[in-house]
Parts: sequence; structure tokens; C-alpha cells
Amino acid sequence: MSAPDGHQPLLVVVAVGANALARRGEPLDWPTQLSSARRAAVLLAPLGATSRMVLTHGNGPQVGVLALGAAATASTGGLVPLDVLDAETEGMIGYL
Repeated sequence: MSAPDGHQPLLVVVAVGANALARRGEPLDWPTQLSSARRAAVLLAPLGATSRMVLTHGNGPQVGVLALGAAATASTGGLVPLDVLDAETEGMIGYL
């Protein structure tokens, strides 16, 4: 993608904190996170239309929720390593 004058458009790196997917007091459930991701996409779309964009995100709260669930089932062999929970939430947020 080149600008009309032949120059490369500005490269913008956007880091969205994981807490941006659920506001304080909101549940950290799928509908809330999906709605928040859509809201962010609408706000970022104009910038993406005129720039090259790299979008990255955090996942701390999401890992915490999965870790609590994994800990609750640890006695039945359900304990999942943190790196697996991290990868699982990264994929989930990327899917949003």
C-alpha cells in the first residue's frame, strides 16, 4: 500500500490492554468482550484506512479467568499449565 506520492503510509502500532475488552464492573464473558472488540474496531477503522497498522493486545484478565477454572478442576487432573492458558486466550482474543 503506497500513498499517491509514492511514500509508504505511516506505520501505527496500537496496543489494546486486555482490560479494554471489559470495562470495570462488566462481566468478562464472551458477549461483553465481543461487543468491546467491535467498538474498538469501529474506532480504529478510520486510522487503519489511512495507515499501516499493527494491532496487539494483552490477555491478563482472560488468563486469570481460565486459571481459576483450571484450579477448580485440578483434583480431577484438569490442571492446565499457564503457558497453555496464555496461548488459549491469545487465540480467543485474536478470534474476537
